[in-house]
Amino acid sequence: MSPVVTRVRSLPWARIGRTAIVIAAAVVGSLTAASAFGAVTGKVGPGQVEMRTTFDPRGETILEAAPIGRMRADTHTAPISTRMRVESIDLAALERLGAKGVGASTVADEARGDAVSLARTHAAKLAFMAAIGGAIGGGLAARTRWKGALIGMGTGLAVVGALGLWIARDWDPDAFGNGRYEGPIASAPHLLDAGVANLTEFDAVRDRIGALSERIASLYQVSITEDVRASDGETVILHVSDLHSNPIGLELVNTLAEQFDADAILDTGDLTSFGVAVEANVINLIDDIGVPYLWVAGNHDALAIRTAMQGLSGVTALDGNVVTIGQVRITGWPDPTFTADDPDATASEANDQKYDGQQARIASELERLDVDLVAVHNPRQADAVLGLVDTVAAGHTHKTTATATDGTLVLTVGSTGATGLGSLTIEADKPYEAELLRYRGSELVAVDVVRVFGVDGNFSIERFRVTRDANGDLSI
Repeated sequence: MSPVVTRVRSLPWARIGRTAIVIAAAVVGSLTAASAFGAVTGKVGPGQVEMRTTFDPRGETILEAAPIGRMRADTHTAPISTRMRVESIDLAALERLGAKGVGASTVADEARGDAVSLARTHAAKLAFMAAIGGAIGGGLAARTRWKGALIGMGTGLAVVGALGLWIARDWDPDAFGNGRYEGPIASAPHLLDAGVANLTEFDAVRDRIGALSERIASLYQVSITEDVRASDGETVILHVSDLHSNPIGLELVNTLAEQFDADAILDTGDLTSFGVAVEANVINLIDDIGVPYLWVAGNHDALAIRTAMQGLSGVTALDGNVVTIGQVRITGWPDPTFTADDPDATASEANDQKYDGQQARIASELERLDVDLVAVHNPRQADAVLGLVDTVAAGHTHKTTATATDGTLVLTVGSTGATGLGSLTIEADKPYEAELLRYRGSELVAVDVVRVFGVDGNFSIERFRVTRDANGDLSI
């Protein structure tokens, strides 16, 4: 009898599993090679720019110019980040442009062709490195090296192509209008004013390379000595709160007002902490501030502090009166309570009655007032104005928030004194916080939240654009 020979064939799922391993290795190899070796450097306008792409779940675009700082924008959802770093700037060329009165938009036009060329070179190098990395990864993972290398090479090209199409589909140049800024505080106003703050012009920027060129030009513009203002007719109000007797916080207020060219400072209370007479000395620092200082008292500001503030020539204490800054009409009301001597009294029944009584008064007075911005200390005071005014500025919570209710945008800012005297050292973990309210005429168009860490001058700025819907209601 002839022997029976049985052939054992590989199961389909086993072959599929081996192929999956090859493809996975190719994906890892292609992304690693593209990230590590895909960077390119070339001329973009009056500078040399490095463009680098890395795998990153955050999906952001980073524009950087040391030591000026950097800007981050959530321009896409694809899990990669593109960094464009200005490595060197031709200062002589920039000086010539500045002497001619050339602005960021013109620099962007001149840089556009260079940026397109650099982006194409970068894309080609990414594809090449992804193919090489995929081939190496696939070849190492496969039994048959050349087959694995071919599969890996195709996989690498497919990965780069898919990510490119993903970015092309959902790229959002408007995200630069809500960018986040980091770096030395001295460069912050220039980063904003050199092109980012001009929201009206930026709305016209739509093509992908054009948006990048516009932002690079903003970084270049920092080096031009000519004073750059975002646009004629802009009113900038610096909103601060909860200084809590911290003199460093008041020095910061003065610095921010100067560097950001603020038209006025709006302080929403708790200038002091303990309600003792010696704290009145801190208000002497306000005399050095050279712009109008509008103030509402907080629940930690004692009667003596309120009286002393009303005696300063540069200070306007708001209590139902209207002040016009530019075209922005502002009013406000002080906190009706004083709780510094008893922190638990904030939620007492007596203070509840004070808040309720004041809300009735505020609602009544607003019927005869035509205002754009209402200032209070405790957001609870704003309950009476919801739906009656566009914007409310408040403090008290030591947190920066923005909420829209009944068409009214309520903005609270964190502590500009980093919660008080305990934060005088650089090691303090609480940032000094403030925000810039940017108006076009009487229309609020953007809020820039500024955070300064310690006293070494490092900062971050996050921009929020304000929109108005068909019903006239604001949102952020």
